[in-house]
Amino acid sequence: MGSSEGVVQHLGYKASFPLLLNIEGQPTYLMALKDAGGLVKMYGMVNVEKYHIVATGDTILICQQKYRELLKNSDMSVIETETEHILGVIEDIKTAAIDGTTSYYIKLVSNDSYFVFSVKDNQLIVLKEKGNTIALDVDTMSTGKIRNAILVE
Repeated sequence: MGSSEGVVQHLGYKASFPLLLNIEGQPTYLMALKDAGGLVKMYGMVNVEKYHIVATGDTILICQQKYRELLKNSDMSVIETETEHILGVIEDIKTAAIDGTTSYYIKLVSNDSYFVFSVKDNQLIVLKEKGNTIALDVDTMSTGKIRNAILVE
């Protein structure tokens, strides 16, 4: 927790109790970073074995992307994640406010899954509507009815 708080010490954020996750084959702590009022402002990931590998981000997805990049650039063994590029026409758009951030759920024509991402990840999503063609990079590790994605265009 201290490693994560140290990165944002100038902001005075305090870390929540960490969750232990397996990210890229590495034991990793995930924690919310909260302001003095207890509001979640950022997220942090810290490698359990090498606590100097620390990433922060405004969303969990951004934090995870930064953390994976740090692992890739370190001497840690990393399982490469792959993304699938998907181009399609928007059939449906739904939104949900989660922890003060709007998440967009997009369903494409001829695809059973909804693709989810945060408005913080790409603000262009607010300009998209049904019938628009859209390009997404989808995490191949996410499967099922809701899959993590990044808006490309």
